[in-house]
Amino acid sequence: WSMDGALTGQMGHCGQPRAVSHARDVARDGDDVWVIDGECLHYRPDDAFVAWSFCPQGLLSADAATQLAAVSADDGRAAILDLGAGAVMVLDRAGNREAAWLLDEGGQAFLPSDLALRDERIWLAGVGRPRVQSRALDGTPLSDWPALDGALAIDVGPEGDIYTLGRGGWGARYAPDGTPRALWPLPRADVLAGDLSVADDGRVWVPWARRLSDGGRSARIVQSGIWRFAPEAAPPPAGAPGGCALRRDKQAAPARLPLGDSVAVALSIDGACPGAAAPGRLAIVF
Repeated sequence: WSMDGALTGQMGHCGQPRAVSHARDVARDGDDVWVIDGECLHYRPDDAFVAWSFCPQGLLSADAATQLAAVSADDGRAAILDLGAGAVMVLDRAGNREAAWLLDEGGQAFLPSDLALRDERIWLAGVGRPRVQSRALDGTPLSDWPALDGALAIDVGPEGDIYTLGRGGWGARYAPDGTPRALWPLPRADVLAGDLSVADDGRVWVPWARRLSDGGRSARIVQSGIWRFAPEAAPPPAGAPGGCALRRDKQAAPARLPLGDSVAVALSIDGACPGAAAPGRLAIVF
């Protein structure tokens, strides 16, 4: 699409009737295009035909069924998140595997929902534990800090800051050390925002959709679109006990009134807090 929302081109994905073969995520790095379905990574040197595919089934565990969930690309390489194997893999544009490691190699379980590759670092958005982690390309832990409103999607901006899409309808921006820089609500609460991307000019793009369930396993998309947020200089969100970030707003009504009349002033406080992870119980019944 163009900046004003006009469709300028499209690319086909050769999926099969099985849902696992449907396209799930896409990343672009210069002319390189990387697409994942549930089982394989497909590389295109442009927006035409696939040059090669990489299917990691059985690579790290013979018993784990591959379930690719996210792809991110930067500087001629791509990182993919395999939730089935609980692993991250890094490949270059020639198809060579540069790294492959398990998410729990650090000794503590971590379930991410998205990842972002920038330079020599991979950022992970935690959905099980509402935190953001960063790892070196070989999986070495580098940082770990709480995310306001949790983190469903993640990206890195041109200035090096970290952007996340929260579970409660908030967007957030952080310094690489986790210091909050900005927090803003999404325009609508009745739709599902599923991803987030930061362009080279600093604008933040968030796709959304409104779905109606048919009562079964599928849902019909009745409305969809993309929000674009422009970067603006603003003070960081005010802190509060517990690490929450607050947004304050004041409204007066009526806006104009004759001398001597009364006016009602409402002070509202909104914001987001780091999510809390409670112990879970799992029962396996045969």
